[in-house]
Amino acid sequence: MRATPRFDLVRKLAVASAVTLLATSMVAGGVLAGNTSKQIYFGSGPFPNGTSFSYPDNYSLSLTPVSAGRVTSTYVTIQNKGGGTLNHVIIEGGSHAPSPTANTNFIPNGTNTPPICTTTTPVTCLPSLPEGFTYVAAFAPTGHPCTIYDAAGVPALTGPGIKCDVGQLANNVSVTYRFAIQVPTNASNTYQTWFTASGNEGTSNQGSNQDAFFALGTITVDPASPCSDANFFTSGTVDSALASCDQPATLSGGAFATGAFAKVQVTDTALCPAGFKCFGKGVFANVEFGVPVTGGLQWTVMWQKSSLNGTPKGVIHFLDNLTAYENIDFKSTAQCPATIVKTTKLPCLNGKPGFFTAPNGFSYYRAIFTTTGNGMGRGY
Repeated sequence: MRATPRFDLVRKLAVASAVTLLATSMVAGGVLAGNTSKQIYFGSGPFPNGTSFSYPDNYSLSLTPVSAGRVTSTYVTIQNKGGGTLNHVIIEGGSHAPSPTANTNFIPNGTNTPPICTTTTPVTCLPSLPEGFTYVAAFAPTGHPCTIYDAAGVPALTGPGIKCDVGQLANNVSVTYRFAIQVPTNASNTYQTWFTASGNEGTSNQGSNQDAFFALGTITVDPASPCSDANFFTSGTVDSALASCDQPATLSGGAFATGAFAKVQVTDTALCPAGFKCFGKGVFANVEFGVPVTGGLQWTVMWQKSSLNGTPKGVIHFLDNLTAYENIDFKSTAQCPATIVKTTKLPCLNGKPGFFTAPNGFSYYRAIFTTTGNGMGRGY
């Protein structure tokens, strides 16, 4: 099975909040110049024809849900709509981002811009990256490299600063990046973050020339819970484990080229098809907002023996819409082959379900199975 192209992932991520940035026509010297003409989209997108160039349709970032101590991600697209060619374009964030007040004529204070700075004097601005957060990966298109910087401004694998060399952008051309941001273990609630894009002269007080543009987004950190995990896997392979949950579950699989977002949650639900007697909590899985997973998505679901009334017969796997479902019968569903290929019929069982004693001393009934992707699983 083949994963949905990155463009579709951008579309998925932007359901909650779209992002765009605008710039203006080129002048000698190659900066993003002119007045605040609506010439550039900058943000998470998507940007179909007719998209407004004003905030929040433009300049907005969408970030994936995240648990404390885990990683969130955002797509950032810059698209030239000005008719000319933009040269030496760069995207910057964190400690490498320029001051939003450098051009006193175009401070992003919420007037057709993201509300990064105050409208009152003295002007104060949000930091580009909250304290304690770090960039841990940047997925960049070929020919448009990114560099992460440590606290001393030295190139590093992780750090609080980032710069991406977009380079030259012809009319109607766009470049899309995906950034991964590590969230501190003590994080909670919401945090704002922003990136900036500028031309080859960088941001400065250019009078009537707007030479830097800003895209703003909100990182929402889920409350700590042993039965929920939201994370962006920079490896591209999902590996979520809720080992401390009262109904343990794990989720693994995939090989995504630009990383993989996944959220797995075990929670109460009344969903159960007619004719079945369901039990236990539902295991909800969201991988890359519903795309099929190459090689399948492997689920491990366990129920404490003391909570069972008899032996489980199977699992109902509800699909993404939580209406349609497939029956994973523990007696009749086929076993998975050693290697799952495109022609493998899914779902399938990874071994025979049965009772076992875990290291914590509890006795569980465990079932391992593979599906094409997301949805919710519940025992019957």
